[in-house]
Amino acid sequence: MFVVIFTIVIILLILLIAVPHIFSRILKYFKFENVTFKKSILILSLSYATSFIFSLIFNIINIQIIYYILNLLFAFIVFHYFLNKYYQNNLKQALKIYIVANIIYIILALLIIMPTRQFIFEPFFTAGESMNPTLNNGDYLIINKINKSYQRGDIIVFYNSLHDGFLTKRIIGVPTEIVEIKNGKVFINEIELKENYIFQEVFPNKIIALNDDEYFVLGDNLSKSADSRFFGAIKKDDIRGEVVYNFNEAK
Repeated sequence: MFVVIFTIVIILLILLIAVPHIFSRILKYFKFENVTFKKSILILSLSYATSFIFSLIFNIINIQIIYYILNLLFAFIVFHYFLNKYYQNNLKQALKIYIVANIIYIILALLIIMPTRQFIFEPFFTAGESMNPTLNNGDYLIINKINKSYQRGDIIVFYNSLHDGFLTKRIIGVPTEIVEIKNGKVFINEIELKENYIFQEVFPNKIIALNDDEYFVLGDNLSKSADSRFFGAIKKDDIRGEVVYNFNEAK
């Protein structure tokens, strides 16, 4: 979780510094005089804050496609108002600046988001009831992709070829261990596993010796989970990452 928070803080700091500088450069490109970093911050902050308020109002009204049109329209009007407050300009010039600035911001966001999503953390939605009550269908999760030292009890997202998609399960057995399901219980190297996330009897009987790159996974809701009891151990290379945060828990 620390990695996620640290990364978000760094990204926000980069954006807070980079975006006003980029905006100042754009204004200078369009021949504005006396352009300052302070004015750029004020224009952007006031514009985004006001646009956000309008966005909330339109979203509450819930007028679908008109919402997006009105949101874009008011966002530009607000931007033009504050730009004109600090720098004299006409509507046509403001529109050009608005379009150029947003194109650059989108490119900047992609340059930051894509590597972050690929190597640091990634959002993921749960599907189904296999992890109830820990996770519910539709929960919005954050996956840590940096830490590869997976431990027993970790909840992970991994690719499963049998289902041709990603599944969310809990690690029960780690590499080189012998996992046995017997008489409704789980044994690790012949020692019964007693954890509060295994609160149901486990069936069917099974025994698997894990290789040095394999993990044994189960769903918390065993009666509705397709897991290692049925498709066997999973490879470490198939693991997308560990679940470190559930946004739905914060609601």
